[in-house]
Amino acid sequence: MDTTNDLHENIIESLTSGLMVIDSRTFQILSFNKALERITGLSRTQVLNRSVEEVFSYVQGLSCADLAREMWEKGVVTRPRMRVTRPTGEDVYRGLKAEPLYSRQGEAMGIVVHIEDVTEREILRESFSRYVAHQVVEAILSEKQKLNLSGCRQEVTILFADIRGFTELAESQEPEAVVSLLNGYFSRMVDVVLKYEGTLDKFVGDTVMAVFGAPMSREDDTERALRAAIEMQSEMVRFNAEREEAGEEPIHIGIGINTGIAIVGNVGSEKRMDYTVIGDAVNVADRIQNLSRGGEILVSEHTYRKASQVIRGRPLSSGRVRGRVNPVKIYLIEGLKEEGAPEDSQALEKNAATSDFTSASLSI
Repeated sequence: MDTTNDLHENIIESLTSGLMVIDSRTFQILSFNKALERITGLSRTQVLNRSVEEVFSYVQGLSCADLAREMWEKGVVTRPRMRVTRPTGEDVYRGLKAEPLYSRQGEAMGIVVHIEDVTEREILRESFSRYVAHQVVEAILSEKQKLNLSGCRQEVTILFADIRGFTELAESQEPEAVVSLLNGYFSRMVDVVLKYEGTLDKFVGDTVMAVFGAPMSREDDTERALRAAIEMQSEMVRFNAEREEAGEEPIHIGIGINTGIAIVGNVGSEKRMDYTVIGDAVNVADRIQNLSRGGEILVSEHTYRKASQVIRGRPLSSGRVRGRVNPVKIYLIEGLKEEGAPEDSQALEKNAATSDFTSASLSI
């Protein structure tokens, strides 16, 4: 029959999270379970009876004395996200929790430290936090969401927004002014994309590419993309008002949107991977964008049909897309059907009234 100590050791060894016990006076490691061996790559024979600071000297900013002081003051120390650079140069992430260990008589015996390997989780967080809204990142990282990064086919709505006449504008200004312009423009556009929980795919020159429906898919992806597009045009009106007050030339963007099946996932090499979408649906969205004039939003018929219950628009002449036999019907978005966005709708209606496309102009 196991003694009490043996039972405690068996419990410690059965834990899937890393655990070690430290002497509260000398900071020597008294216990080091198998899970922690796996997480750290160190064997217990290498670490037992050695000081924590000696064993983990490569971890910066983790003073045992400071940790112990904080623990005695607060009762527990929690570090949910610690970025650690190993001697090999590899970056890993660790979650740490430290709490006092007491004897049956209530005397402080040591410090119990729980360590979790959260590397994969934090890499995902770092990767997606730049491209998607905070709440989407948390949903991706939750156990309820199983994210396939290797590449899969799924329906998405792709949005392209591009500054009209940017080349000529850039040639007439100093590089610093161009960078300032792009930073202001990109910042506003990205804020709108994230507000509607879209994914910022990339910047290409002065073009913003956003995706709705990846990495998370919702029934209203297309509607959110269109609402985002309308607000982007509205945001450009405010941006231009600020530019005109500063004596700067206004800029205008054209937006193209398409909905279809695409390959979604990480694409690239071992040295650089990007989460993106590729496929014919993306190409069509880009070509539709090329047809839009400043202030306009053009969408494919499939996109329009999926959100026609909330979006007002009118069809334009159909055009042929390279590699496709059937013409693509394109719609000019005029605004939202429901009340509540008069500024957006009026701006789009004004632009729509001046649009006059022909079949030749829609040859894409």
